[in-house]
Amino acid sequence: MAAFIEPQSGFMLYVATWRGCEVQKCSLAAQGLWMNMLCEMHVLSPRGVAPGNLPGIASMLGFQPEMHEQWIRIHTQLIAELEQHKVFSRGKEPDLKAMWPALPDDAIVNRRMFKKWSDQQAASERGRRNANARWKKERAKKAGRSETPKSIQEILNND
Repeated sequence: MAAFIEPQSGFMLYVATWRGCEVQKCSLAAQGLWMNMLCEMHVLSPRGVAPGNLPGIASMLGFQPEMHEQWIRIHTQLIAELEQHKVFSRGKEPDLKAMWPALPDDAIVNRRMFKKWSDQQAASERGRRNANARWKKERAKKAGRSETPKSIQEILNND
Protein backbone atom coordinates (compact mmCIF):
# COMPACT_ATOMS: atom_id res chain seq x y z
CA MET A 1 0.00 0.00 0.00
CA ALA A 2 2.43 2.65 1.13
CA ALA A 3 5.96 3.21 -0.03
CA PHE A 4 8.81 4.52 2.06
CA ILE A 5 9.86 8.06 1.21
CA GLU A 6 12.90 10.04 2.23
CA PRO A 7 12.10 11.28 5.74
CA GLN A 8 12.06 14.95 6.47
CA SER A 9 13.86 16.09 9.58
CA GLY A 10 10.62 16.14 11.52
CA PHE A 11 7.01 17.13 11.55
CA MET A 12 5.15 19.86 13.33
CA LEU A 13 3.56 18.78 16.57
CA TYR A 14 0.93 21.36 17.28
CA VAL A 15 0.98 21.19 21.07
CA ALA A 16 -2.22 23.16 21.55
CA THR A 17 -3.98 20.87 19.09
CA TRP A 18 -2.54 17.73 20.70
CA ARG A 19 -3.59 18.88 24.16
CA GLY A 20 -7.05 19.94 23.02
CA CYS A 21 -7.94 17.19 20.58
CA GLU A 22 -9.79 13.92 20.80
CA VAL A 23 -6.65 11.96 21.59
CA GLN A 24 -6.68 13.42 25.08
CA LYS A 25 -9.89 11.47 25.76
CA CYS A 26 -7.93 8.24 25.19
CA SER A 27 -5.77 6.27 27.58
CA LEU A 28 -2.05 6.98 27.72
CA ALA A 29 -1.42 3.64 26.01
CA ALA A 30 -3.65 4.65 23.08
CA GLN A 31 -1.97 8.07 22.94
CA GLY A 32 1.45 6.41 22.80
CA LEU A 33 0.31 4.06 20.04
CA TRP A 34 -1.06 7.02 18.07
CA MET A 35 2.20 8.95 18.42
CA ASN A 36 4.17 5.92 17.17
CA MET A 37 1.76 5.61 14.26
CA LEU A 38 2.17 9.33 13.43
CA CYS A 39 5.95 8.93 13.33
CA GLU A 40 5.69 5.97 10.95
CA MET A 41 2.99 7.59 8.79
CA HIS A 42 5.30 10.59 8.36
CA VAL A 43 7.84 8.52 6.40
CA LEU A 44 5.33 6.65 4.22
CA SER A 45 3.79 7.70 0.95
CA PRO A 46 1.11 8.85 0.94
CA ARG A 47 2.13 10.67 4.08
CA GLY A 48 -0.36 10.46 6.94
CA VAL A 49 -1.85 7.12 5.85
CA ALA A 50 -1.56 3.80 7.69
CA PRO A 51 -2.92 0.38 6.75
CA GLY A 52 -6.44 -0.16 8.01
CA ASN A 53 -5.88 -3.68 9.28
CA LEU A 54 -4.11 -4.68 12.47
CA PRO A 55 -1.46 -6.93 10.85
CA GLY A 56 -0.59 -4.05 8.53
CA ILE A 57 -0.24 -1.64 11.44
CA ALA A 58 1.93 -4.15 13.32
CA SER A 59 4.20 -4.48 10.26
CA MET A 60 4.32 -0.71 9.81
CA LEU A 61 5.44 -0.34 13.44
CA GLY A 62 8.21 -2.88 12.91
CA PHE A 63 6.82 -6.00 14.58
CA GLN A 64 7.91 -9.31 13.06
CA PRO A 65 5.14 -11.49 11.56
CA GLU A 66 5.53 -14.11 14.29
CA MET A 67 4.64 -11.43 16.86
CA HIS A 68 1.58 -10.11 15.00
CA GLU A 69 -0.92 -12.34 16.80
CA GLN A 70 0.32 -11.24 20.23
CA TRP A 71 0.48 -7.59 19.13
CA ILE A 72 -3.06 -7.73 17.73
CA ARG A 73 -4.43 -9.20 20.97
CA ILE A 74 -2.90 -6.35 22.95
CA HIS A 75 -3.59 -3.45 20.58
CA THR A 76 -7.06 -4.23 19.19
CA GLN A 77 -8.69 -2.31 22.03
CA LEU A 78 -6.33 0.64 21.65
CA ILE A 79 -7.11 1.05 17.93
CA ALA A 80 -10.84 0.74 18.74
CA GLU A 81 -10.43 3.39 21.43
CA LEU A 82 -8.71 5.78 19.00
CA GLU A 83 -11.43 5.19 16.42
CA GLN A 84 -14.22 5.58 18.96
CA HIS A 85 -12.88 9.01 19.92
CA LYS A 86 -12.47 9.96 16.23
CA VAL A 87 -8.73 10.52 16.53
CA PHE A 88 -8.28 9.42 12.92
CA SER A 89 -10.37 9.20 9.78
CA ARG A 90 -10.89 6.29 7.40
CA GLY A 91 -10.00 6.43 3.71
CA LYS A 92 -13.60 5.92 2.61
CA GLU A 93 -14.59 9.48 3.51
CA PRO A 94 -15.54 11.43 0.35
CA ASP A 95 -13.32 14.45 0.95
CA LEU A 96 -10.28 12.19 1.40
CA LYS A 97 -11.19 10.19 -1.72
CA ALA A 98 -11.41 13.48 -3.63
CA MET A 99 -7.81 14.29 -2.66
CA TRP A 100 -6.49 10.84 -3.58
CA PRO A 101 -8.91 8.39 -5.25
CA ALA A 102 -6.55 5.40 -4.78
CA LEU A 103 -6.83 5.68 -0.98
CA PRO A 104 -8.04 2.33 0.41
CA ASP A 105 -11.42 2.56 2.16
CA ASP A 106 -10.14 1.03 5.39
CA ALA A 107 -6.94 3.13 5.56
CA ILE A 108 -6.28 5.03 8.78
CA VAL A 109 -5.66 8.67 7.93
CA ASN A 110 -4.28 11.60 9.89
CA ARG A 111 -6.14 14.39 8.12
CA ARG A 112 -3.65 17.19 8.72
CA MET A 113 -0.59 15.20 7.64
CA PHE A 114 -2.38 13.75 4.60
CA LYS A 115 -3.77 17.12 3.47
CA LYS A 116 -0.34 18.73 3.71
CA TRP A 117 1.17 15.88 1.67
CA SER A 118 -1.64 16.10 -0.88
CA ASP A 119 -1.16 19.86 -1.24
CA GLN A 120 2.61 19.38 -1.68
CA GLN A 121 2.02 16.77 -4.38
CA ALA A 122 -0.39 19.08 -6.23
CA ALA A 123 2.05 22.02 -6.03
CA SER A 124 4.90 19.82 -7.24
CA GLU A 125 2.84 18.63 -10.21
CA ARG A 126 1.85 22.22 -11.10
CA GLY A 127 5.51 23.25 -10.92
CA ARG A 128 6.55 20.32 -13.13
CA ARG A 129 3.89 21.20 -15.74
CA ASN A 130 4.85 24.89 -15.72
CA ALA A 131 8.56 24.10 -16.01
CA ASN A 132 7.93 21.70 -18.91
CA ALA A 133 5.84 24.33 -20.71
CA ARG A 134 8.55 26.95 -20.18
CA TRP A 135 11.30 24.63 -21.42
CA LYS A 136 9.22 23.66 -24.44
CA LYS A 137 8.86 27.35 -25.40
CA GLU A 138 12.58 27.99 -24.91
CA ARG A 139 13.55 24.97 -27.03
CA ALA A 140 11.18 26.09 -29.78
CA LYS A 141 12.67 29.59 -29.66
CA LYS A 142 16.22 28.20 -29.91
CA ALA A 143 15.31 25.90 -32.80
CA GLY A 144 14.06 28.84 -34.88
CA ARG A 145 17.14 30.96 -34.23
CA SER A 146 20.53 30.73 -35.91
CA GLU A 147 23.55 30.05 -33.70
CA THR A 148 25.33 33.08 -35.15
CA PRO A 149 24.08 36.43 -33.85
CA LYS A 150 22.28 38.53 -36.48
CA SER A 151 24.70 41.45 -36.21
CA ILE A 152 27.66 39.21 -37.10
CA GLN A 153 25.71 37.76 -40.05
CA GLU A 154 25.15 41.28 -41.33
CA ILE A 155 28.87 42.03 -41.03
CA LEU A 156 29.76 38.90 -42.99
CA ASN A 157 27.14 39.64 -45.68
CA ASN A 158 28.41 43.20 -46.12
CA ASP A 159 31.98 42.08 -46.79
